[in-house]
Amino acid sequence: MKKTGIRDLARECGVSKSAVARVLNNQPGVAPEIRKLVLEFARSMNYRNMSHGHLPVVAVLVSGFHYGFYRSRIEQNVREELHRNGCRSLIVTDCDLALLSETVIDGVISICYDDRIAKIWGNLKNLPLVCINDGSRHLDGIFSVRSNPYQSQREIVAHLTSLGHSRIGMLRMDAHYSPRYSKLRYEGFFCAMREVGLEKHAYFQSFRQPAEFERAMFDLLKNPITAVIVMGEGFGAQAAHVLKQFGKRIPEDISLVTQGIPWHSEYLSPPQTCIIQDYEALARNSVAMLKQLMNGDICSGDVVVNSLLRIGSSTAPPCGVGI
Repeated sequence: MKKTGIRDLARECGVSKSAVARVLNNQPGVAPEIRKLVLEFARSMNYRNMSHGHLPVVAVLVSGFHYGFYRSRIEQNVREELHRNGCRSLIVTDCDLALLSETVIDGVISICYDDRIAKIWGNLKNLPLVCINDGSRHLDGIFSVRSNPYQSQREIVAHLTSLGHSRIGMLRMDAHYSPRYSKLRYEGFFCAMREVGLEKHAYFQSFRQPAEFERAMFDLLKNPITAVIVMGEGFGAQAAHVLKQFGKRIPEDISLVTQGIPWHSEYLSPPQTCIIQDYEALARNSVAMLKQLMNGDICSGDVVVNSLLRIGSSTAPPCGVGI
């Protein structure tokens, strides 16, 4: 297939090649209506700047209202990986998707995680898009790179059962997360418990806001569990505090596994056993996949990245149950 060039865009838009070049290079001196016209045709004609020396511009799409450890860590790793691959990055919030039509973007990596982006991509569908820990739509050419919820739960359950635990509970925050990915975590936990014959002794509780965490933990501890898994980065300290409030010693009375934060979880008291997403691998695979799409290559499918289990002092053989 013949690639679209500046000459083709100039002919379709009815403007000079120099005007098209100024638009594509984000240079001034072009009327707003001409700039809009050129960008619309560039998008519809699937234009890609393949000239020697061109540094691709990749938009990193983030949530406009939620900023926490996960976003800051994955954003940092994605931008560093883009830089290593000779790309420039531009942060755009999901509230400002229109900006992607007002400037020249070669591709997009979304670190939003609420299952919306692939569904609302609409007239931006010619723009290569890779989603991290979010839904994909292969028919629209949208692929994803995500952590493996089944592998992470299998490793956690294997560790706890090796210590002698058989009654295990999971506490998970559902708000702002991809419903699809949250469901996979839930399924991964029960699947892991079923594989070791303990499905009837698997307990689950969710909460939607951090303020609901204490009540959710209280409800979970009504079950005869000897270990609790808390999913969601940033809840390790809160989990340890709430358990202490309820008179639970870690790990003497109850073992605790959290979704950890590097350089944080190991400094809590006690240092926590935690599952950590491989942020570097998520970033590396998402950038590699986006480069494939920007080059017009076909992706074989989504990429699943295993998480890392780090053993701390918050897990030990069981000796107490319930509250």
